[in-house]
Amino acid sequence: MTGHPSHSMPPNVEDLPPYAQLYSPEFHADPEAAWQRLREGGRVAWVALQPGVLTLLVLDHNLIVSFSRDTTRWTRKTTRWNGWGLVDNSEIAAMISEWRNMLFAEGPEHERLRAPVVAALKEVDMDQLRVHVEQAAMDLIGRFAPYGRADLVAEFAVPLPLIVMSRLFGLDEMDRLRLPDIMRRIWDADDDAGRAADDLVRLMDATVRRHQQGLGHGPLTKALVERPGGLSHDELAGTLVLMVGAGSQPAANLIANTVAELLADPQLHADVMSAAVPVADAVHHTLWARPPITHYPPLVARCDLTVDSVFVPQGTLALLGLGPAGHQIHQAHGRPLHSNRGYVAFGVGPHQCPASLHALVIAQTAVTTLVRELPDLRLAVQHDKLAWRPSPFARALHRLDVKFTPRPFPSPRPEGTRPSWQHPQTVGHSQSAPTSTAPSPPNSSSGGRWFLWPFRGTSQRGR
Repeated sequence: MTGHPSHSMPPNVEDLPPYAQLYSPEFHADPEAAWQRLREGGRVAWVALQPGVLTLLVLDHNLIVSFSRDTTRWTRKTTRWNGWGLVDNSEIAAMISEWRNMLFAEGPEHERLRAPVVAALKEVDMDQLRVHVEQAAMDLIGRFAPYGRADLVAEFAVPLPLIVMSRLFGLDEMDRLRLPDIMRRIWDADDDAGRAADDLVRLMDATVRRHQQGLGHGPLTKALVERPGGLSHDELAGTLVLMVGAGSQPAANLIANTVAELLADPQLHADVMSAAVPVADAVHHTLWARPPITHYPPLVARCDLTVDSVFVPQGTLALLGLGPAGHQIHQAHGRPLHSNRGYVAFGVGPHQCPASLHALVIAQTAVTTLVRELPDLRLAVQHDKLAWRPSPFARALHRLDVKFTPRPFPSPRPEGTRPSWQHPQTVGHSQSAPTSTAPSPPNSSSGGRWFLWPFRGTSQRGR
């Protein structure tokens, strides 16, 4: 890169072909083919993020690594973007606007906002987290196992991370039930994405206030709130927006995409079911081949640049193409990337996701439990007929219809009872113990399944 213009100036956004329009049906019909065509022009390509909005998409793995570490030429401060007049209050504003959290901060401010998050995440007991994810997965599987069919997006992949998030962050029952729709509208840049972002802020603000008043019992939120010399109220709310947002929708996508990859590839499926390849490797393969986040996060050029032969004016918005970069390397190898951990799906450099290990534990445990309990799981439709959501930022299935041999698993619950995770008193600020009459798992006490926080040094029943 240099600071001198080249002959290749930014095009008129109206002249871009349909495959370069991240919102178009043509793009979403086959994004992998669209990425391939965009790569024919080089490591970066001009795309339309929405009608009239020109954006630079970074397609190359090594270039993403370089951009992520280059704080001299690129900034996370999206207020410096020169295109705000085109998108203010538009559908994409919720994903591009600066929030009061570490994702959009730099230098000492970034370190100050990141340190409490890293400290809180270190206190999560990973073994107990696995136990809780497996228990939640078993509860969810038990709801559809007797029917022999399921939509694994709506009935498994989406609710499971939110159950875990609810416990870790102290979300109340109604918040948890509202979050899937809110996050979908934001990630898909729906017509009311701005209203969804406002709803998310209100939910996280209320969660912070409950914990500040001593009425909340989410261990991660408590750790953030109680940290001496910690974050302001607005910074706490913004941090929860980031952590819950990144821990719910992308995690759901990773679970669903991994299952879809397994069921679409007979050899990979057979290797996993025979234990020749662990589920963990299938998840890592998916992070190359079909990562849950495709075109994010945003960067802004601090000065005029030339990337290869492409002139990038100061103030240009760039999106890191995690999807096309991973797919390119996957295609080049021509086989599953089981053991390669060099993907950029969790970011790279100072802004690398601090919860990547937690996300992997959630996804790996969820998929492991699913294929163990439903060993003859198979797609109910052809893989090329799967419906994908039209998100400009993510690769997310609309549905994942599967079928399997029906089984009464786990033991039928008495009429009128619900899984322990569905009881309002197990989420939020209630201190009473769950009263579900559903059978408890081995080695649990009779108070219900969620009897331990996945947090070191704590063992609080029914809270």
